[in-house]
Amino acid sequence: MFTEKEKKCEVCGYSEHDFCLDIHHIDNNPNNNTIENLAVLCAIYHRKLHKGVINYATKERLFRKDNR
Repeated sequence: MFTEKEKKCEVCGYSEHDFCLDIHHIDNNPNNNTIENLAVLCAIYHRKLHKGVINYATKERLFRKDNR
């Protein structure tokens, strides 16, 4: 995974410790492991997404393909 994506959170840019980074399935399908469906997130933003702290509109904006 990290050979194709940077070791940094795609939301906030955190990169100090790679063990604090998670892989998020953008479509929430754990079987879809295409590189386009995977996002590198820090543990904080990953949990915020799954707990609903970051709303759907924000999530869509963050993971739009033209923003990468």
